[in-house]
Amino acid sequence: MKSYSTSKRGERATICFKGLNLTGGLMALSALKSGLKVAVVLEEPLCWDYEPEIVAFYPIQFRNVLLAKKKTHFFERISSLFPALVYPQRILTVSRETKVHSKTINLIDSVLRKERDISSLPIAFEKYTDFQILNVPFGKGILVQELRFDRYKAIIDLLMMCRKAGALILSDLSAAKEQNYSFIKCLPYHQDLNVLRIDNFRLGFKNNIRIINPSFEIISQFLDGHTNFHFRLNKNVDVAVFVSQVFTALKSIGVEEPDRFKNDILGIYENLQKGNEKSDIPMICDSDIWDLEKSCLKSDRLLFKLIGEKVKFRSTLKSLKSNKFDGYNFRMMQAGCDEKFDLAKQTGIEYIKFCYYFYRYNSVIDEFIVKAYEKVNQDRTNPERIWKEIEQDFILRTEAEIV
Repeated sequence: MKSYSTSKRGERATICFKGLNLTGGLMALSALKSGLKVAVVLEEPLCWDYEPEIVAFYPIQFRNVLLAKKKTHFFERISSLFPALVYPQRILTVSRETKVHSKTINLIDSVLRKERDISSLPIAFEKYTDFQILNVPFGKGILVQELRFDRYKAIIDLLMMCRKAGALILSDLSAAKEQNYSFIKCLPYHQDLNVLRIDNFRLGFKNNIRIINPSFEIISQFLDGHTNFHFRLNKNVDVAVFVSQVFTALKSIGVEEPDRFKNDILGIYENLQKGNEKSDIPMICDSDIWDLEKSCLKSDRLLFKLIGEKVKFRSTLKSLKSNKFDGYNFRMMQAGCDEKFDLAKQTGIEYIKFCYYFYRYNSVIDEFIVKAYEKVNQDRTNPERIWKEIEQDFILRTEAEIV
């Protein structure tokens, strides 16, 4: 096995992350907590895009319930670093191969400790007009409370935590090369490579849908006039079988002539298969939340190979207090949002838009409200523009502070 170690005997290792993704941010924070010296080089602008991803853990079969529980507990600990960036969303879950039974759902909910207000709801599609299109292919489905996660803001929050913990943040790689760093590159997470975008299409019902196939899963997400279909591979499958089953799945939810997307689907299949490829170059590849723990542990081993010292990611993980995804925590967060909106509503901002600012900028929402009132007192004609200006000022100030 090839070794990358460049640390001299007797010296504490110093790691330089070139760029930062979610896995890399967690590794950098763990390294700092382990007493190692860390630098982060940001040669590209920070990404502030608001593209929350759907995180689905619910097991439609009882045999997978312990795995789902393990995945949930891991993400509960990680999300304690940025609790306001994870929030609930009801997802319609269906499968051709697995029949829905109320007793099984109740048993799964019991193991996952889902309270009544976040419990899973079985639905017989024949009883609801909006769901008639799903009756023949699926018969029944489950309305499940899953999660949405603001990845890009979480990466920025992790960067701020690393800076506070003593990491050196640089904008130029040449400055880092002058010092005795071991370098590792963080590749950005291109979730769009696993996404089929269909313009001017929307499901005939308001919920996003998760289609579970033994070999893969598809999760829909409606965004600004188009629908994205996110793919994840459950096990290896022949390309012809994959394409055929994707066509069938898309047809079942109302997508006309899905074969017109054949080249896109082939591209998605190819990219999903790349997840199994190995590289001799020291780099941290990011992953979706389902595989985040595996990605972190793989990176932990890679960093040990690189610097000859343990980053102790598991120790960092154990030190984090779990951010429980239960009804109580979500209710308390929502109550906090409503309370702050009562303070902010006289600025003219709409509730839905305020929720965006509350969850994304939770730690500074009071500052946003105060500045909004200051600006509104001067000009009441466009409250939406005022809040956007406050957000932009915060972004510019944050970027200036980081580097």
